Amino acid sequence: MKKRWTSRLLGLAALWLALSLFAVPATRAEASITFYVNEFPKGKIGIAKPSIGVTMDLIGNSMTPLSYKLQINGSDVPVTFTGDRFVYTSKEIMASGTYKARLEVQYPGYEPIVRSWEFTIVPNPLTELPSTYSDEQKQGINAVNDYRLIYGLPALPVSAELMAAAQKHAEYLNTNQDRIDLETVSMHNEDPSLPGYTGKTVAERKQFVGYMYGMGEDVAYSSGSIVEAVDQLFDAPYHRTPFLDPSSIAIGIAKVGPFTVIEFGNHHTEEPRMIVSPAPGDAYVPIQFDGNEEPDPLRMHTSSKYPVGYPIMAAVSGENIKRVTLSSAKLTDEQGREIKLLNNSPATDEALDVEVIMMPEKPLNYDSSYKMKVKLIAELRNGGTQAFEQEWTFHTEPLDGLGKRNLHSYAENYKRKMTADKNPVSHIAVFGLNDSEYVLDNVTFPMKVKPYIENGTSYLWVRDLAQALGAAVDWDEANMAAIYTKNGRSIKLYTTKAMVAVDGKDQPTDAPAKLIEGNTMVPVRLISEVLGATVEYNSAAHSVTIKY
Repeated sequence: MKKRWTSRLLGLAALWLALSLFAVPATRAEASITFYVNEFPKGKIGIAKPSIGVTMDLIGNSMTPLSYKLQINGSDVPVTFTGDRFVYTSKEIMASGTYKARLEVQYPGYEPIVRSWEFTIVPNPLTELPSTYSDEQKQGINAVNDYRLIYGLPALPVSAELMAAAQKHAEYLNTNQDRIDLETVSMHNEDPSLPGYTGKTVAERKQFVGYMYGMGEDVAYSSGSIVEAVDQLFDAPYHRTPFLDPSSIAIGIAKVGPFTVIEFGNHHTEEPRMIVSPAPGDAYVPIQFDGNEEPDPLRMHTSSKYPVGYPIMAAVSGENIKRVTLSSAKLTDEQGREIKLLNNSPATDEALDVEVIMMPEKPLNYDSSYKMKVKLIAELRNGGTQAFEQEWTFHTEPLDGLGKRNLHSYAENYKRKMTADKNPVSHIAVFGLNDSEYVLDNVTFPMKVKPYIENGTSYLWVRDLAQALGAAVDWDEANMAAIYTKNGRSIKLYTTKAMVAVDGKDQPTDAPAKLIEGNTMVPVRLISEVLGATVEYNSAAHSVTIKY
């Protein structure tokens, strides 16, 4: 099989494992307890010191049990009650083989709750779960939590079980990449006939490491760093969901070869909540999405093609939320013009249940503000519906990659900028006239062409300056002129005459653009001020600062 060494995101964004819902008859006929329950571990497990017990959440009830007893193969073991679970963790290595577990819990005034289950410890299990992690893994976890920070969600702690699950699955994928067809086989499944197998499905691999809550999985196939893989997963709408889920409670991450695996621990939340993305007030939203995701978000929009605008999402979480319907969605630009959206909802997309994806048909503009309004109708598990509606604004980045580099370098500052800045969002670019780099909003980018100074006028390469200002640039061959456009304004800088055209009207200038060694060099002050920026020259630092 011929492999493509490209960035690909594989499989479903989140595959949460449902807990069981039960009602237990009471000693009084009119009363009952409704609760979520999940026994652990189950099936085949690959650890020799498992945690054994039951997660049990009473719905709308805070009763404390009168008594509880856990038995393993008929023998009592010391069990601890922690509020939502009854658990025993073996201090000694347990031999390979099948074990029977039984938990009995007595609540006041109710019949006992009895749960019985089995699990099997496979031969040669892990005797210890990982307790130390590589710098690369820590960087990946920090990158995930950077995103959660700007959405007001708590950072996800590391789970040893999830780290083991991620590592094992990443190793399996890397070992067998020449044996599996990456174009057709789900990267969330394992083949028991191949080396490194720990479980066919996400559910079985959760059991293998003895994880007691739900688990969702993201997989990226990419030659880049683990942080780059995290960014690619977040940008892909199907894979963004677990990043933003308030019920995500823990994380494990590993990268082996080109495969990055993220395991998200999940535990249901009772209060329904809608999360929208991009985050309200985000000042550095990418302008477009190029695809490379499975399933393909455009598969039902056959007349559209990539790139599309950066995907917008809305999701409703909560244990009582069954499914959502998209009631309305509207995106407008700074001039109030409505932008066509390609909408994916549970009604049209089998991969969605409680979330919707809204993709602008065309890439957005750089350094521009947008207003989004969305309304969802949630179908409730206990009957009825509930409406969720939100209107918010966000701003696109002036240069590709600026937002992510800013986020992962200065997450707290990124968050403060979201809440402190008013429209329009402000930026600062600093060009050292003796340097080969420039700094935009504290992030360094290379200059492709060294700055040029003539008669006190500073010139920069046409595309370096355009990128720093969030403007588009084209070349008019007939007139030998560079054309800048931004926010509906255009500037044509002639290289053959001392003229400049602003919004189509020619006017003279003392500092025209120049062709120097085949490169179009443009005067910093003229182009910046016409585009609404201010320019300051620092003679001591020999630099130019542009604020816009």
